[in-house]
Amino acid sequence: MSIIVDSSTSHLPEIKSFVEAVRQYCKMIESIDNQKELCIFLRQVAASIAHLYTCAFDLPKISLQYKFTKVISKSGEYEKSLSSLLGSYNFYNISLAPLDLTQPELAIGALSDDLGELYSDLKSALDCFDRRELSYVEHSLWSWKFGFETHWGEHLTNALQHIHFLLFDQYV
Repeated sequence: MSIIVDSSTSHLPEIKSFVEAVRQYCKMIESIDNQKELCIFLRQVAASIAHLYTCAFDLPKISLQYKFTKVISKSGEYEKSLSSLLGSYNFYNISLAPLDLTQPELAIGALSDDLGELYSDLKSALDCFDRRELSYVEHSLWSWKFGFETHWGEHLTNALQHIHFLLFDQYV
């Protein structure tokens, strides 16, 4: 079931929780240049994105009522700093078709790309959301839900799995 965005929508508890989780994640990525200790950073990221994942499940489906012009994303803004901090731990193997057991298709993933894409998608929608106009709020909520199901949710889960291995298989 979809909801229609009105002036009270942004005050729904599940939306407030998600927006706060987005703010926390974005703030952490924006302060990447102040990070010196990789293990601490990875623990913070893991906790933040696990919380984002949980909150995203509760986002409602949005019934689009307004026309909207795409907002410029902030793609690539922090990927160089992330890559520098991650060093040799940046890259990992990933399955492009994890449910196809007959012909596994492997690729190389980059944690800096995952965290950067996640930031880009979340921050662009957050900037719209913060304008508080109904069309922008509607676009943000729709974008977050759709992106969770189709784009940034995959980056998030790939990142969380890689971080888990780094932290608990004694790599960092």
